[in-house]
Amino acid sequence: MADVTMTNADADPKLQNSNDLVQWKEVTKQMNVLLSKKLTLESYWTRQTRPDGRLLSQCRSLSLTKAVLRKTTNGSAMVSLNATRVVVAGIVLQVGRIIVPNGGGDVNVTVSSASSTQADYTNLQSWLERTLQETLDLQQLIISPTHAFSFQIGLQILNEAAGNLKDCCLLAALAACQDTILPETTSTMDAKSSSKQSGIVYAKPVDTNAKIQRRIQLPVVAIPLTLGLWTSKSEDDTTMEWIVDPTRIELQHGCVGQLTIVLDARTNRILQCDLASLKAIDPTMLALAVRMAEGRAKELMQQLI
Repeated sequence: MADVTMTNADADPKLQNSNDLVQWKEVTKQMNVLLSKKLTLESYWTRQTRPDGRLLSQCRSLSLTKAVLRKTTNGSAMVSLNATRVVVAGIVLQVGRIIVPNGGGDVNVTVSSASSTQADYTNLQSWLERTLQETLDLQQLIISPTHAFSFQIGLQILNEAAGNLKDCCLLAALAACQDTILPETTSTMDAKSSSKQSGIVYAKPVDTNAKIQRRIQLPVVAIPLTLGLWTSKSEDDTTMEWIVDPTRIELQHGCVGQLTIVLDARTNRILQCDLASLKAIDPTMLALAVRMAEGRAKELMQQLI
């Protein structure tokens, strides 16, 4: 007869049921926490206010501080919301060859934090790279017909709970770009050619005391505004509201959609509109979002230029 090994759970069906009960209680506890957060948010939002005291259409006070990592980077900046440090950006310049004919420099973005892995920020990194490549004049990074600077932008999240990382990261990256001083370059000549194109190009150390400094100019002042979409769950109330500058809890537990509008603050031209929503949004709601984005752009423009 074959040996049969019995576990404690097999020997005592009550123990198996006890394990199921423990798991059920844990799942119920987690669901209650999530529902509690959602119901708490909705109880505030139905009164047109929020847990932190803001109105639904009210942004937090945002401040930009440049040159916070001068010793280790070519350019840097930090973004704070209501005096809470949210993200710091640092730029390191690298010299590389121009791959695309008639192209300019390149932009590479890395986002990290102490509480999450880099893989958690894949979508954010892709969005930032695409937005920066579309708004920066990468021709300014050209050194020679064959070489150009590459922006290696590192963003460190300091307070993930603050939420609205898209706005904070983009503004920190743009401010760091504007803080960057482009160094002078030198090259080694190929023995068989007198052309500078055939040598190796090096960047010289930056002289921060030089009277003439070559800095990156922003052709457009790209200001983002992120909004969460909330809809009432009442059967007789189909209200839809924008939750401006949402926190992480508001986005995760109360909103059914998210919209990020990027405007050129000088002209109010829409540069980008990134929408992810489970609900259809009517033109009136979109027009309202654009007007709020214009107000945010006007408010922050002086900090970025």
